[in-house]
Amino acid sequence: MPYFALTYEVVADFVNQRPPFRPSHLKEVRDALLVFRAADKSTAESFAKADSYVKEGLVKKWTVRPWTRRRPGSVGDATGPPGLIDRA
Repeated sequence: MPYFALTYEVVADFVNQRPPFRPSHLKEVRDALLVFRAADKSTAESFAKADSYVKEGLVKKWTVRPWTRRRPGSVGDATGPPGLIDRA
């Protein structure tokens, strides 16, 4: 099953605007790069569409793109998250 990374581009005053929406946002995740293992990107897209930060306009843009998992012991890009290679 493929993996998909979800990234957000937030509004300029994000830190000051997020407090009322933070509790509902954090019900699902904490600060993270979200990588979804799913049959297609619709799982990550559905998460973003339901996120309170997106719904309340604090996220200007979000994207979902494919990610490829690195096999244990393989050589990959050391700047990315452990176990993942960005293939975008």
